[in-house]
Amino acid sequence: MGSRKLVALVILATFVSVATAGADTAIAWIGEMVPWPMMATGIAMVELELSSDPMAGEIRPGLRSDAVQYGLFALGDGSDPGVSCAVSHHEGEPPVLVVDADNNETLVDDAWLLPARRLDLNTYAWLIDVMVAFEGGDEAHRVPYHLLVTAQYSHETGLFEWFYGGSCHRRGLLTIDGAAYPIAVTNLQTTGGYEDPETLVVAVDVDRDGVLDTLPGSHEVFGPGQDIVLETGSYRIASTRADGMRIEFERVGEASPRPVIKTGLPAPGFEIGSVTGDPIAVPDAQQTTVLVFAGSGRSAGCSTCGLDRFAMPDRVRDLERVLADRAPGAVRIVIITDREVSASDVSAPLSNIPVAVCVAPDVVDLYRRMEELLVIGSDGTIAAMDQFWYTVVEGRPVIHLHRLSPLDVASIVSRLMD
Repeated sequence: MGSRKLVALVILATFVSVATAGADTAIAWIGEMVPWPMMATGIAMVELELSSDPMAGEIRPGLRSDAVQYGLFALGDGSDPGVSCAVSHHEGEPPVLVVDADNNETLVDDAWLLPARRLDLNTYAWLIDVMVAFEGGDEAHRVPYHLLVTAQYSHETGLFEWFYGGSCHRRGLLTIDGAAYPIAVTNLQTTGGYEDPETLVVAVDVDRDGVLDTLPGSHEVFGPGQDIVLETGSYRIASTRADGMRIEFERVGEASPRPVIKTGLPAPGFEIGSVTGDPIAVPDAQQTTVLVFAGSGRSAGCSTCGLDRFAMPDRVRDLERVLADRAPGAVRIVIITDREVSASDVSAPLSNIPVAVCVAPDVVDLYRRMEELLVIGSDGTIAAMDQFWYTVVEGRPVIHLHRLSPLDVASIVSRLMD
Protein backbone atom coordinates (compact mmCIF):
# COMPACT_ATOMS: atom_id res chain seq x y z
CA MET A 1 0.00 0.00 0.00
CA GLY A 2 2.90 2.36 -0.69
CA SER A 3 3.41 4.10 2.64
CA ARG A 4 1.44 1.29 4.27
CA LYS A 5 -0.74 3.86 5.87
CA LEU A 6 -4.47 3.64 5.90
CA VAL A 7 -6.11 6.95 5.21
CA ALA A 8 -9.33 6.07 6.83
CA LEU A 9 -12.77 7.60 6.53
CA VAL A 10 -16.01 8.16 8.42
CA ILE A 11 -19.47 9.65 8.42
CA LEU A 12 -20.56 10.53 11.94
CA ALA A 13 -23.81 11.45 13.62
CA THR A 14 -25.95 10.09 16.39
CA PHE A 15 -26.41 9.25 20.02
CA VAL A 16 -25.57 6.79 22.78
CA SER A 17 -25.77 7.93 26.41
CA VAL A 18 -24.29 10.59 28.60
CA ALA A 19 -23.39 11.61 32.13
CA THR A 20 -22.37 15.04 33.42
CA ALA A 21 -19.93 15.95 36.16
CA GLY A 22 -18.97 19.23 37.83
CA ALA A 23 -18.79 22.59 36.10
CA ASP A 24 -15.14 22.10 35.15
CA THR A 25 -15.43 18.46 34.06
CA ALA A 26 -17.59 16.47 31.68
CA ILE A 27 -17.94 12.74 31.08
CA ALA A 28 -18.98 11.33 27.73
CA TRP A 29 -20.17 7.75 27.45
CA ILE A 30 -19.18 6.38 24.08
CA GLY A 31 -21.02 3.33 22.86
CA GLU A 32 -21.75 3.01 19.17
CA MET A 33 -19.02 1.59 16.95
CA VAL A 34 -18.71 2.52 13.28
CA PRO A 35 -16.51 0.51 10.88
CA TRP A 36 -14.25 3.31 9.71
CA PRO A 37 -12.33 6.06 11.48
CA MET A 38 -12.72 9.76 11.02
CA MET A 39 -11.93 11.18 7.63
CA ALA A 40 -9.26 13.46 9.05
CA THR A 41 -7.09 10.68 10.43
CA GLY A 42 -4.23 8.63 9.04
CA ILE A 43 -3.61 5.37 10.87
CA ALA A 44 -0.35 3.49 10.40
CA MET A 45 -0.53 -0.15 9.44
CA VAL A 46 1.21 -2.70 11.70
CA GLU A 47 3.16 -5.62 10.25
CA LEU A 48 1.65 -9.00 11.08
CA GLU A 49 4.44 -11.26 12.25
CA LEU A 50 4.00 -14.86 11.09
CA SER A 51 5.38 -18.16 12.33
CA SER A 52 4.95 -21.84 11.62
CA ASP A 53 3.55 -22.46 15.12
CA PRO A 54 -0.19 -22.07 15.80
CA MET A 55 -1.12 -19.38 18.32
CA ALA A 56 -4.68 -20.48 18.99
CA GLY A 57 -5.61 -23.17 21.47
CA GLU A 58 -7.27 -25.50 18.95
CA ILE A 59 -6.57 -25.87 15.26
CA ARG A 60 -8.69 -27.91 12.92
CA PRO A 61 -6.78 -30.44 10.79
CA GLY A 62 -7.13 -28.40 7.60
CA LEU A 63 -5.12 -25.59 9.18
CA ARG A 64 -2.10 -27.79 9.83
CA SER A 65 -0.12 -27.55 6.63
CA ASP A 66 3.28 -26.41 5.42
CA ALA A 67 1.44 -23.77 3.35
CA VAL A 68 -0.15 -22.23 6.47
CA GLN A 69 1.44 -19.64 8.74
CA TYR A 70 0.05 -18.23 11.95
CA GLY A 71 -0.10 -14.73 13.41
CA LEU A 72 -1.54 -12.62 16.19
CA PHE A 73 -3.28 -9.25 16.03
CA ALA A 74 -1.98 -7.55 19.20
CA LEU A 75 -5.21 -5.94 20.40
CA GLY A 76 -6.66 -5.15 23.82
CA ASP A 77 -5.22 -5.22 27.33
CA GLY A 78 -6.57 -8.47 28.70
CA SER A 79 -4.66 -11.58 29.72
CA ASP A 80 -5.53 -12.75 26.22
CA PRO A 81 -2.62 -11.32 24.17
CA GLY A 82 -4.74 -10.61 21.10
CA VAL A 83 -6.67 -12.19 18.25
CA SER A 84 -5.11 -15.17 16.46
CA CYS A 85 -5.21 -15.85 12.73
CA ALA A 86 -3.76 -18.05 10.01
CA VAL A 87 -2.79 -17.21 6.42
CA SER A 88 -2.17 -19.30 3.36
CA HIS A 89 -1.22 -18.77 -0.26
CA HIS A 90 -0.98 -21.13 -3.22
CA GLU A 91 0.72 -20.13 -6.47
CA GLY A 92 -1.66 -18.51 -8.94
CA GLU A 93 -4.40 -17.96 -6.35
CA PRO A 94 -5.28 -15.05 -4.06
CA PRO A 95 -4.07 -15.41 -0.47
CA VAL A 96 -6.64 -16.48 2.13
CA LEU A 97 -7.06 -15.66 5.80
CA VAL A 98 -8.82 -17.19 8.79
CA VAL A 99 -9.36 -15.15 11.96
CA ASP A 100 -10.51 -16.06 15.46
CA ALA A 101 -13.05 -13.24 15.14
CA ASP A 102 -15.02 -14.11 18.29
CA ASN A 103 -11.74 -14.43 20.23
CA ASN A 104 -12.67 -17.79 21.77
CA GLU A 105 -9.09 -19.08 21.50
CA THR A 106 -9.81 -21.55 18.71
CA LEU A 107 -9.79 -21.55 14.92
CA VAL A 108 -11.97 -24.66 14.73
CA ASP A 109 -15.17 -22.70 14.08
CA ASP A 110 -13.74 -20.00 11.77
CA ALA A 111 -13.73 -20.18 7.97
CA TRP A 112 -11.12 -19.24 5.38
CA LEU A 113 -11.82 -15.77 3.97
CA LEU A 114 -11.10 -14.66 0.43
CA PRO A 115 -10.06 -11.02 0.03
CA ALA A 116 -12.89 -8.48 0.18
CA ARG A 117 -11.05 -6.11 -2.14
CA ARG A 118 -8.11 -6.03 -4.51
CA LEU A 119 -6.34 -2.72 -3.97
CA ASP A 120 -3.93 -3.16 -6.87
CA LEU A 121 -2.32 -5.95 -8.87
CA ASN A 122 -0.29 -7.26 -5.93
CA THR A 123 -2.28 -6.11 -2.87
CA TYR A 124 -5.41 -7.63 -1.34
CA ALA A 125 -7.52 -6.41 1.56
CA TRP A 126 -9.95 -7.82 4.13
CA LEU A 127 -12.41 -5.90 6.34
CA ILE A 128 -12.93 -7.89 9.52
CA ASP A 129 -14.89 -7.46 12.77
CA VAL A 130 -13.16 -8.93 15.83
CA MET A 131 -13.84 -9.04 19.55
CA VAL A 132 -11.12 -7.44 21.67
CA ALA A 133 -10.56 -8.31 25.35
CA PHE A 134 -10.20 -5.67 28.10
CA GLU A 135 -9.70 -6.07 31.84
CA GLY A 136 -11.51 -2.87 32.96
CA GLY A 137 -14.30 -3.09 35.56
CA ASP A 138 -15.05 -6.03 37.82
CA GLU A 139 -14.33 -8.63 35.19
CA ALA A 140 -12.81 -9.03 31.76
CA HIS A 141 -15.07 -8.09 28.88
CA ARG A 142 -14.88 -7.91 25.11
CA VAL A 143 -15.89 -5.16 22.72
CA PRO A 144 -16.11 -5.20 18.92
CA TYR A 145 -13.43 -3.62 16.76
CA HIS A 146 -12.96 -3.26 13.01
CA LEU A 147 -9.73 -4.17 11.24
CA LEU A 148 -8.34 -3.63 7.79
CA VAL A 149 -5.94 -6.45 6.87
CA THR A 150 -3.77 -6.29 3.75
CA ALA A 151 -1.51 -8.76 1.96
CA GLN A 152 1.11 -7.21 -0.34
CA TYR A 153 3.20 -9.42 -2.62
CA SER A 154 6.97 -8.90 -2.35
CA HIS A 155 8.98 -9.62 -5.49
CA GLU A 156 12.10 -9.71 -3.34
CA THR A 157 10.96 -12.63 -1.19
CA GLY A 158 8.32 -14.17 -3.45
CA LEU A 159 5.92 -14.10 -0.49
CA PHE A 160 3.07 -11.95 0.71
CA GLU A 161 3.73 -9.43 3.48
CA TRP A 162 0.79 -8.95 5.84
CA PHE A 163 -0.29 -5.79 7.65
CA TYR A 164 -3.26 -4.71 9.76
CA GLY A 165 -4.65 -1.38 10.89
CA GLY A 166 -7.45 -0.06 13.05
CA SER A 167 -10.58 0.83 11.13
CA CYS A 168 -12.92 1.89 13.89
CA HIS A 169 -14.20 4.82 15.86
CA ARG A 170 -16.70 5.08 18.67
CA ARG A 171 -19.29 7.77 18.99
CA GLY A 172 -21.65 9.04 21.64
CA LEU A 173 -22.86 12.21 23.29
CA LEU A 174 -21.22 14.78 25.57
CA THR A 175 -23.20 17.31 27.63
CA ILE A 176 -21.72 20.41 29.22
CA ASP A 177 -23.88 22.84 31.17
CA GLY A 178 -27.01 21.34 29.62
CA ALA A 179 -25.74 21.58 26.04
CA ALA A 180 -25.46 18.32 24.09
CA TYR A 181 -22.64 17.64 21.63
CA PRO A 182 -22.35 14.57 19.41
CA ILE A 183 -18.81 13.28 19.82
CA ALA A 184 -16.59 10.62 18.24
CA VAL A 185 -13.13 9.28 19.01
CA THR A 186 -10.59 7.17 17.15
CA ASN A 187 -7.07 6.02 18.00
CA LEU A 188 -4.15 6.69 15.68
CA GLN A 189 -2.49 3.54 17.02
CA THR A 190 -3.80 0.08 16.16
CA THR A 191 -4.21 -1.30 19.67
CA GLY A 192 -7.94 -2.00 19.68
CA GLY A 193 -8.20 0.43 22.60
CA TYR A 194 -8.32 4.10 23.45
CA GLU A 195 -6.05 4.08 26.47
CA ASP A 196 -3.62 6.88 25.54
CA PRO A 197 -5.10 10.40 25.18
CA GLU A 198 -1.96 11.47 23.29
CA THR A 199 -2.89 9.19 20.37
CA LEU A 200 -6.59 10.04 20.16
CA VAL A 201 -8.37 12.12 17.54
CA VAL A 202 -11.68 13.55 18.74
CA ALA A 203 -14.48 15.12 16.72
CA VAL A 204 -17.10 17.26 18.46
CA ASP A 205 -20.16 18.93 16.96
CA VAL A 206 -18.84 22.37 17.88
CA ASP A 207 -21.53 24.34 16.07
CA ARG A 208 -24.27 21.99 17.36
CA ASP A 209 -25.91 21.52 13.98
CA GLY A 210 -26.38 17.81 14.67
CA VAL A 211 -23.71 16.69 12.18
CA LEU A 212 -20.03 16.04 12.81
CA ASP A 213 -17.86 17.54 10.07
CA THR A 214 -14.88 15.19 9.95
CA LEU A 215 -13.25 16.03 6.62
CA PRO A 216 -9.58 17.07 6.84
CA GLY A 217 -9.16 20.64 8.04
CA SER A 218 -12.53 20.73 9.77
CA HIS A 219 -12.97 23.04 12.75
CA GLU A 220 -14.67 20.12 14.51
CA VAL A 221 -11.72 17.69 14.47
CA PHE A 222 -9.04 17.87 17.19
CA GLY A 223 -5.78 15.96 16.95
CA PRO A 224 -3.71 14.41 19.73
CA GLY A 225 -2.81 16.91 22.43
CA GLN A 226 -5.05 19.65 21.03
CA ASP A 227 -7.54 21.37 23.32
CA ILE A 228 -11.16 20.89 22.34
CA VAL A 229 -12.65 24.35 21.95
CA LEU A 230 -16.38 24.75 22.60
CA GLU A 231 -18.57 27.76 23.25
CA THR A 232 -18.26 27.14 26.99
CA GLY A 233 -14.47 26.95 27.07
CA SER A 234 -11.47 24.85 26.14
CA TYR A 235 -11.33 21.23 27.29
CA ARG A 236 -8.68 18.54 27.42
CA ILE A 237 -8.94 14.78 27.82
CA ALA A 238 -8.26 13.97 31.47
CA SER A 239 -8.77 10.20 31.33
CA THR A 240 -10.17 7.46 29.13
CA ARG A 241 -11.25 3.89 29.55
CA ALA A 242 -9.14 1.54 27.51
CA ASP A 243 -12.20 0.16 25.71
CA GLY A 244 -13.19 3.67 24.61
CA MET A 245 -16.54 3.62 26.38
CA ARG A 246 -15.87 6.55 28.74
CA ILE A 247 -13.91 9.77 28.29
CA GLU A 248 -13.52 12.42 30.96
CA PHE A 249 -12.70 16.00 30.00
CA GLU A 250 -11.45 18.85 32.16
CA ARG A 251 -11.87 22.54 31.46
CA VAL A 252 -8.48 24.18 30.91
CA GLY A 253 -9.27 27.64 29.52
CA GLU A 254 -11.66 30.09 27.96
CA ALA A 255 -13.42 29.62 24.66
CA SER A 256 -11.40 30.59 21.58
CA PRO A 257 -13.41 29.32 18.61
CA ARG A 258 -11.57 28.04 15.57
CA PRO A 259 -12.34 29.78 12.28
CA VAL A 260 -14.35 27.85 9.72
CA ILE A 261 -12.33 27.58 6.50
CA LYS A 262 -14.84 27.53 3.65
CA THR A 263 -15.44 29.17 0.27
CA GLY A 264 -17.42 32.39 0.64
CA LEU A 265 -16.33 33.03 4.24
CA PRO A 266 -13.70 35.52 5.42
CA ALA A 267 -10.16 34.16 5.46
CA PRO A 268 -8.45 34.33 8.86
CA GLY A 269 -6.10 37.31 8.70
CA PHE A 270 -2.46 37.35 9.79
CA GLU A 271 0.73 39.41 9.48
CA ILE A 272 4.12 37.69 9.35
CA GLY A 273 7.54 38.08 7.76
CA SER A 274 8.88 36.02 4.89
CA VAL A 275 12.20 34.17 5.10
CA THR A 276 13.72 36.97 3.04
CA GLY A 277 12.50 39.59 5.51
CA ASP A 278 9.54 40.98 3.60
CA PRO A 279 6.37 41.80 5.58
CA ILE A 280 3.38 39.73 4.51
CA ALA A 281 -0.22 40.58 5.38
CA VAL A 282 -3.18 38.38 4.46
CA PRO A 283 -5.55 39.50 3.09
CA ASP A 284 -4.03 42.15 0.82
CA ALA A 285 -6.41 44.93 -0.19
CA GLN A 286 -4.42 45.55 -3.37
CA GLN A 287 -4.36 42.10 -4.94
CA THR A 288 -5.48 38.49 -4.84
CA THR A 289 -3.46 36.10 -2.70
CA VAL A 290 -2.91 32.46 -3.65
CA LEU A 291 -2.12 30.83 -0.31
CA VAL A 292 -0.25 27.52 -0.69
CA PHE A 293 0.42 25.35 2.36
CA ALA A 294 3.45 23.09 2.61
CA GLY A 295 2.90 21.81 6.13
CA SER A 296 4.67 18.85 7.69
CA GLY A 297 1.62 17.46 9.45
CA ARG A 298 2.93 18.47 12.87
CA SER A 299 0.12 20.98 13.37
CA ALA A 300 -2.51 18.55 12.10
CA GLY A 301 -1.77 15.95 14.79
CA CYS A 302 -0.41 13.40 12.33
CA SER A 303 1.52 10.70 14.19
CA THR A 304 3.28 9.39 11.09
CA CYS A 305 4.43 12.65 9.49
CA GLY A 306 8.03 13.82 9.82
CA LEU A 307 9.29 17.39 9.90
CA ASP A 308 11.51 17.27 6.83
CA ARG A 309 13.23 20.15 5.07
CA PHE A 310 11.32 22.52 2.84
CA ALA A 311 11.34 22.12 -0.93
CA MET A 312 9.57 24.51 -3.29
CA PRO A 313 6.37 22.71 -4.38
CA ASP A 314 6.23 21.92 -8.10
CA ARG A 315 2.69 23.23 -7.97
CA VAL A 316 4.00 26.72 -7.22
CA ARG A 317 6.21 26.70 -10.30
CA ASP A 318 3.24 25.71 -12.48
CA LEU A 319 1.16 28.48 -10.91
CA GLU A 320 3.91 31.04 -11.59
CA ARG A 321 4.04 30.18 -15.28
CA VAL A 322 0.28 30.25 -15.84
CA LEU A 323 -0.48 33.31 -13.71
CA ALA A 324 2.32 35.30 -15.36
CA ASP A 325 0.59 34.71 -18.68
CA ARG A 326 -3.07 34.92 -17.64
CA ALA A 327 -3.18 37.33 -14.67
CA PRO A 328 -0.03 39.47 -14.53
CA GLY A 329 0.15 42.16 -11.87
CA ALA A 330 -3.00 41.08 -10.04
CA VAL A 331 -1.87 38.22 -7.86
CA ARG A 332 0.84 37.02 -5.51
CA ILE A 333 1.71 33.58 -4.14
CA VAL A 334 2.32 33.12 -0.43
CA ILE A 335 3.69 29.76 0.76
CA ILE A 336 3.11 28.89 4.40
CA THR A 337 5.14 26.09 5.99
CA ASP A 338 6.21 24.83 9.40
CA ARG A 339 9.31 23.20 7.96
CA GLU A 340 12.87 24.43 8.36
CA VAL A 341 13.51 27.11 5.73
CA SER A 342 16.17 29.74 5.19
CA ALA A 343 16.50 32.38 2.49
CA SER A 344 19.09 30.23 0.72
CA ASP A 345 16.51 27.46 0.33
CA VAL A 346 14.20 29.67 -1.73
CA SER A 347 14.64 29.35 -5.47
CA ALA A 348 14.62 32.39 -7.71
CA PRO A 349 11.21 33.30 -9.18
CA LEU A 350 10.39 32.10 -12.68
CA SER A 351 8.32 35.17 -13.57
CA ASN A 352 7.15 38.55 -12.33
CA ILE A 353 4.61 36.89 -10.03
CA PRO A 354 5.68 37.68 -6.43
CA VAL A 355 6.36 34.54 -4.38
CA ALA A 356 6.90 34.71 -0.61
CA VAL A 357 7.88 31.80 1.64
CA CYS A 358 6.91 32.12 5.30
CA VAL A 359 7.75 29.81 8.21
CA ALA A 360 4.61 30.07 10.33
CA PRO A 361 3.51 27.01 12.32
CA ASP A 362 0.81 29.12 13.97
CA VAL A 363 -0.73 29.88 10.58
CA VAL A 364 -0.57 26.21 9.55
CA ASP A 365 -2.41 25.44 12.76
CA LEU A 366 -4.89 28.32 12.27
CA TYR A 367 -5.86 27.14 8.79
CA ARG A 368 -5.45 23.41 9.58
CA ARG A 369 -4.00 22.75 6.14
CA MET A 370 -1.04 20.64 5.00
CA GLU A 371 -0.81 20.73 1.19
CA GLU A 372 -3.88 22.64 0.15
CA LEU A 373 -4.32 25.87 -1.80
CA LEU A 374 -6.70 28.77 -1.21
CA VAL A 375 -7.50 31.80 -3.37
CA ILE A 376 -8.21 34.85 -1.20
CA GLY A 377 -9.67 37.95 -2.82
CA SER A 378 -8.62 41.50 -2.00
CA ASP A 379 -11.81 41.82 0.07
CA GLY A 380 -10.56 39.03 2.37
CA THR A 381 -13.08 36.41 1.24
CA ILE A 382 -12.03 32.87 0.34
CA ALA A 383 -12.93 32.80 -3.35
CA ALA A 384 -11.96 29.17 -3.95
CA MET A 385 -9.93 26.37 -2.38
CA ASP A 386 -8.89 22.77 -2.70
CA GLN A 387 -11.73 20.75 -1.21
CA PHE A 388 -12.09 17.29 0.28
CA TRP A 389 -15.18 15.26 -0.53
CA TYR A 390 -16.21 11.62 -0.36
CA THR A 391 -18.16 8.93 -2.10
CA VAL A 392 -19.59 5.78 -0.54
CA VAL A 393 -18.15 2.51 -1.90
CA GLU A 394 -19.40 -0.83 -0.55
CA GLY A 395 -21.03 0.98 2.35
CA ARG A 396 -17.87 2.83 3.35
CA PRO A 397 -16.91 6.42 2.54
CA VAL A 398 -13.87 6.91 0.31
CA ILE A 399 -12.20 10.31 0.52
CA HIS A 400 -11.10 12.45 -2.42
CA LEU A 401 -9.35 15.80 -2.76
CA HIS A 402 -10.25 18.15 -5.60
CA ARG A 403 -7.19 20.27 -6.37
CA LEU A 404 -7.51 23.50 -8.28
CA SER A 405 -5.39 23.44 -11.41
CA PRO A 406 -3.22 26.43 -12.39
CA LEU A 407 -5.74 27.24 -15.11
CA ASP A 408 -8.55 27.09 -12.53
CA VAL A 409 -6.65 29.53 -10.32
CA ALA A 410 -5.94 31.86 -13.25
CA SER A 411 -9.61 31.91 -14.22
CA ILE A 412 -10.65 32.66 -10.62
CA VAL A 413 -8.13 35.50 -10.36
CA SER A 414 -9.31 36.94 -13.68
CA ARG A 415 -12.90 36.87 -12.48
CA LEU A 416 -11.94 38.66 -9.28
CA MET A 417 -10.29 41.37 -11.38
CA ASP A 418 -13.50 42.16 -13.30
